Amino acid sequence: MRALQPTPTSAHSNSSMFVPTNLKSCSHVFLRIDSVQPPLLQNYTGPHEVIHRTNKVFTILINGKKKAVSIDRAPPKSGSRFHNYKGTFSIILLACVDANCKFVLVDIGAEGHNSDGGVFKNSIFGQSLEKGTLDLPCPVEIPGTTKMLPFLFIGDEAFPLKSNLMRPYPGVALSKDKAIFNYRLSRARRCVENAFGIMASRLRIFRKPLVSSLETSTFTVAAAVCLHNFIKSAEEAVPTCERRYCQARIQKFVSGTLKDENHSKMTFNILLFFVQEKDAV
Repeated sequence: MRALQPTPTSAHSNSSMFVPTNLKSCSHVFLRIDSVQPPLLQNYTGPHEVIHRTNKVFTILINGKKKAVSIDRAPPKSGSRFHNYKGTFSIILLACVDANCKFVLVDIGAEGHNSDGGVFKNSIFGQSLEKGTLDLPCPVEIPGTTKMLPFLFIGDEAFPLKSNLMRPYPGVALSKDKAIFNYRLSRARRCVENAFGIMASRLRIFRKPLVSSLETSTFTVAAAVCLHNFIKSAEEAVPTCERRYCQARIQKFVSGTLKDENHSKMTFNILLFFVQEKDAV
């Protein structure tokens, strides 16, 4: 029995891809532009010098900067479904983050061509919020007032306006009160940007394309989210000044919405709360 050797496993789902023989030894390459180009413009840039290469990833010089480029970026038979606005192939991580930069709710694996609003609408989180089945806390009074307002999620301009989802006032030419409101809302949303930045800084695998199948990439992102939360929880016992990634304390506050008459009243109440003298910019 000791002489028996196990049969090596194989991944039957991985489709083979044709790679020209010259690509394995060339010193310079051309890089294809995946985004839609105007007529009479080239679809390639280069030649770019090859610094390092593996079976699926080339490190090339673009304007003096190193960039890792995968030669097997799109999932098999996916067409343009994973092609995003930056001209690359990707999956989407939609996340809800708390004030401590920890992920609370995540939706992983949406196709890269979808918008944030479309991913939110089709996710379990978005559908549960729409149906009112998330078991959110009851409305409470805003500090210093007697007005009752609900607990809300905060998003950017890409998300729709809901009774429990606040987004900034649209447009550029805003009044002073609306500009201050958007500023305060942006400060609260900073936790989300910080959480993504901290995770990408700690786990350097996200500094370059993921060279793996769609299923493996989804599991990789899920594992990274769990590891990020584990590290953030372990840091809670460490003084803030001694943490590797820390941020200024952000006061907790509640937000509102704008859609119908009741939502407009809620937003106006929050607007008055944010534009007091002590909260002015």
